[in-house]
Amino acid sequence: MSASDSASACAPASTRTALGDAVVKNLFMLTRDWRHVLDRRLAPHGLSEATWRAMLHLEMLNGSAVQSLLAANMGIEGPSLVRLIDRMERDGWVRRCAHPQDRRVNVIEPTPKGRAVTKHVADAAADMRAAVFAELNTAELQQLHQSLERIEAKLRQLEAADVRDAPQRPVRARRRSALAKV
Repeated sequence: MSASDSASACAPASTRTALGDAVVKNLFMLTRDWRHVLDRRLAPHGLSEATWRAMLHLEMLNGSAVQSLLAANMGIEGPSLVRLIDRMERDGWVRRCAHPQDRRVNVIEPTPKGRAVTKHVADAAADMRAAVFAELNTAELQQLHQSLERIEAKLRQLEAADVRDAPQRPVRARRRSALAKV
């Protein structure tokens, strides 16, 4: 731990609480603003936030995913995703396929048109990212990245403890989550 780390760790609790509150507010506002700016840039291409987020999440999940995993990664409920997938399928961006081990489970995968849309979204996001981070030098960006990774690791640790302490889910739900990885 560096001298500045130990000095900030010894700051009064009220200062640390206020800083923590400010950081959480910043994170919330940044994610909201990031989505809003990107949404505005993609709207002329017929892409809603829900659509481009679904396409990016599919890409992050190696190009395909079962509906329940996609919904969980997007932080939305299954019925909301079903309506979204219906629209995306109608527009020719995705298709539903039967899961190879359980035909009752749908795997969502992008069509060639959907992959082109995903590339467009990724390019727009990369352009925006370059513009936003142009104000930070490499050392600042590295420090920000390391700090965010530490916060993410702690959140995952807390989540794992919550899951461990929570009542067990029904057997059927556990079986479906095991099928989620295609």
